[in-house]
Amino acid sequence: MRLHTLAALVAALLSLWPLASTQAQEGVTVTAAPQFTSVTPGQNLAVAVTFDFAKNLHIWPNVPEVPDGVDGLSPFPTTISLAEGATLPKGVKVLLDRVQWAKPERVEVLAGTTRLTILAYHHRTTIFVPVSVEAGAQAGPFTIPLVASFQACDEKSCLQPEDREIPVDLLIGATVVPGDAALFDAFDAGAFAAAAAPPPSPAAPTPIGEPAKATPDDQWIDIGIASLRIPKGGLLGYTLLFLVAFVGGFILNLTPCVLPVIPLKILGLQAQAGSRSRMLYLGFVMFCGLVFFWLVIGALIAFGVLGAVSQISSYWQFNLAIAAFMAVMGLGMLGLFTVGLPTWVYNIDVKHDSVKGSFGFGIMTAVLATPCVAPLAGGAMAAATKFPAPIALLIFAFIGIGMGVPYVVLAAYPRLVSWIPRAGPGSELLKQVLGILLVAISLFFLGTSLITLSANYPYIAKQLHWWAIAIAILFACTWLVLRSWQISRSAGARAAVTLLAGLFAITGFWWANVQTTQAKTEWTRAEAARVKALASQTNDPNANLLWQDYTAAKADQFIADGKVVVMDFTADWCLICKTLEATVQHTTGVEAALAADDVRSFKVDLTSNRAPGWQRLAALDQKGVPTLAIYGPGLERPWVRNAYSISEVIEAIAAARGTPKPPQPQATR
Repeated sequence: MRLHTLAALVAALLSLWPLASTQAQEGVTVTAAPQFTSVTPGQNLAVAVTFDFAKNLHIWPNVPEVPDGVDGLSPFPTTISLAEGATLPKGVKVLLDRVQWAKPERVEVLAGTTRLTILAYHHRTTIFVPVSVEAGAQAGPFTIPLVASFQACDEKSCLQPEDREIPVDLLIGATVVPGDAALFDAFDAGAFAAAAAPPPSPAAPTPIGEPAKATPDDQWIDIGIASLRIPKGGLLGYTLLFLVAFVGGFILNLTPCVLPVIPLKILGLQAQAGSRSRMLYLGFVMFCGLVFFWLVIGALIAFGVLGAVSQISSYWQFNLAIAAFMAVMGLGMLGLFTVGLPTWVYNIDVKHDSVKGSFGFGIMTAVLATPCVAPLAGGAMAAATKFPAPIALLIFAFIGIGMGVPYVVLAAYPRLVSWIPRAGPGSELLKQVLGILLVAISLFFLGTSLITLSANYPYIAKQLHWWAIAIAILFACTWLVLRSWQISRSAGARAAVTLLAGLFAITGFWWANVQTTQAKTEWTRAEAARVKALASQTNDPNANLLWQDYTAAKADQFIADGKVVVMDFTADWCLICKTLEATVQHTTGVEAALAADDVRSFKVDLTSNRAPGWQRLAALDQKGVPTLAIYGPGLERPWVRNAYSISEVIEAIAAARGTPKPPQPQATR
């Protein structure tokens, strides 16, 4: 692998991470205001912490309630705390155990395709924090460094949890200066009486076999099957913490994401068996690549750019890049690059006999571990966020060391891999199997990328094939231009081929964008209709849609009521249908006609051969799509067309709206 190729991949990856940090700061505003800006000794007060929301965001309450039937959900509770290491004047106590939490509201959220009701803070919410100032408190100014911890979500997704510092400046003096009194109308001063109650009796000893409750001097690391109690600080605590990180890094090599690539390095080491010193050197270079990657991740987390390692997998761009990279590697190992691809494609393959290749292989191996954080490693990463930056960096360094040590050992003792065939049919078979496994890994990342992309942009799910077609067209056009320039020396021929290829490629992406924009418009309308239906407490979210989902009973009812009913028989696989939708149905004139009060329009989706709309189509004596049918009191029989223009549709709707013609008397003999 060329170092610049991998460096570009890592740079693109790192460029995505600041998005999460900046995005988390938008939408939720947290402010803190004291009941009194100046108090006398012995004068208690409260601090009002107010959350303001924008962009339809909400946060969980202090004690979240998971809706029935939802498994595996771990809500992030909203908490109020003091900043780590905070000191207050003697006699001043912040009664965090007496915080008065506001009553949460009911909020509608979308879980897949199911709407759920949860309890959350959605509109302006004020929480009261009691502060006790004893009679002997020392006079002078001071600051209460409060921290609000919360996770903002909209109806479909959540942002990164964050800790927002909200310092409150106060003064203990000779007079009392009130703040905004109206802000504290709901505050219950009984919190101070509760604080004066005698302290609870000491807790009973922890039964044997159960973990003791954590204290401020302890750091808990969850390893998935138990709780490992590690003292926070001190030689013993740091030693155990670094040991956990080391073992966790070693275990990362055994995860499904990383395990298939280990034999690749073994084969590469065998290729260097003639020089043991160089083999050891290249193994150490790969080790450095692994440690380097984890140090970069540690720095991003330590300095607040990245919230967690797993957050990286929430970016579809990252997953798609890794999928393409692993697919190229796997197909190359299967020998499919013998078709004469450009030179740069061959350079993507990992070369074990160079310093750049070994260093890049180390980074690549670490990248593959990001979606497969195993026990111990995940706990160590979580613990790193609770320590200062130097300790956090050391934790991630030990993860990299633990992950890289096996490769150094294999380089130092090549006889450990003597069971792997070095040449012949057996070696070629192993290489092919590893290539297939790499393709399998690429499919995992590709699937993850598509799922993430569809979650971020729900309307794009049914349009992905158009983008795949556009990309294939782009590759075809690029190959056409490259080979044409090699074959022909004529400037005119080169220019003509380049122009035609460019237009063809642009057309592919233009069409994919048209379909996606159209899908986004329909999805946005559907979401607005559902919100309107929820607000009006109706059971028909389609009632406000321009194009409703087809049901025979509803269509027949509208026809019986004398409405003009428009039915578009279409399918996702019908290219002509998509063209008519883009050029006729979604034009301003047709949409205005469809939006009339006496018009109801249905999208009859015939993508599946079991769709109920096939019966309606057969009743119209039609065999396939596209078909547009218009019913109305002004028509003796439905208006049916397989091809149509804007003016024809508008005129047909107007004709369908007319007064029914009286029956003509039959001629008598």
